[in-house]
Amino acid sequence: MNTKEKFNGQRLKNARLYRGKTLDELAKDINVTKQAISQYENSDTIPESSKLFSLINVLKFPREYFFQEDTVFYETQTTYFRSLLGTHKKDRIAQIKKGEYIALLYDFLSEYIRFPQYNIPTIELPDDELNLDFDKIANCVREYWNLGNEPIRDLVYQLEKSGIILTSLTATSKDIDAYSQKLQTKNGNKFLIILTTNKEKRVRRQFSCAHELGHIILHNWNEDLETVSKATFTEIENQANKFASALLLPKDSFGIEVSKHPLALDYYIELKLKWNVSIAAMMIRAKDLEIISYNQYQNLMRKYAYKGWKTCEPFDNDLKTSNPTLLKSATKKILERKKWDGPTFINMFSEKYNICLPKDEIEELLNLDKDTLKFYEQAEIIELPFKD
Repeated sequence: MNTKEKFNGQRLKNARLYRGKTLDELAKDINVTKQAISQYENSDTIPESSKLFSLINVLKFPREYFFQEDTVFYETQTTYFRSLLGTHKKDRIAQIKKGEYIALLYDFLSEYIRFPQYNIPTIELPDDELNLDFDKIANCVREYWNLGNEPIRDLVYQLEKSGIILTSLTATSKDIDAYSQKLQTKNGNKFLIILTTNKEKRVRRQFSCAHELGHIILHNWNEDLETVSKATFTEIENQANKFASALLLPKDSFGIEVSKHPLALDYYIELKLKWNVSIAAMMIRAKDLEIISYNQYQNLMRKYAYKGWKTCEPFDNDLKTSNPTLLKSATKKILERKKWDGPTFINMFSEKYNICLPKDEIEELLNLDKDTLKFYEQAEIIELPFKD
């Protein structure tokens, strides 16, 4: 072992949090005490060889990662989890850590690729947040993006085109839903929307994107959501849901259509195929627009449940899910233009940002196909000139 090497205890903590592990859990994994893990994390003393090997094996980060000095600035300001009240804090922290590395990888890609500029409308909101006019706010967004009153076919595409960073991850917990995150790096502030692959159907993904956009437009991004009351958090989520509903199902166009047969459950199947929104969400929207009464809505929901649609609605598995493409496209373009194989890409990021991440992890964070970053042995090519 090189005696000049300096162990980075903060990196061990980051890796532990990234994997969603507590001190106790990691201690049991490598057969040491909780105090020993705490000591490793709070000092630059290199753990003995066998324990270091166990840490690397359990946390699945390369050895180099734990010996690199932290040289780049990044900071999460706020993260909005839809499932905040029903998830463990350690699982939320794990997802936040993933978002931070996505932001740094985005900065790395930005050195070679010109991404779309941030283009989300700034809307003046009333001081009294209890009196938000969600239809008016949603109409402002549609006007800003020239969407008219027609269905939004692919909100993932629209958000990527508007400078929001999107990717899709497998969450550390099945209870983690889509979430949005605001971060600051050396290149300034950026918003991320992280979609999860746990339970996202196309119509659910559309609504998730609209919901997270609602947070970006409506809410305070300097607030510690871990400290707000349950009632306040519930109201914040309700507002994001109402905005999403108003954006995806405009009052003036969807309202007219649903009014034709508002109590016919099968009619909502037709509407779903057109509007790319779940039947459940459309029935709530019809109630909120006072096209159906609360009692009529309750009756529809009983029929909905009886048909088993709470588990799977008609066409849930037939509608192709929209996936983020910008990070994947940018990575592939860099690999092609720079003639890099996967290890070269990984090493270049490691050298510039002093963060050596596993291949599989980078592929997931950037929404790449498996083995996109594997080693390719390239044969030498004889360059042939064109004839004049």
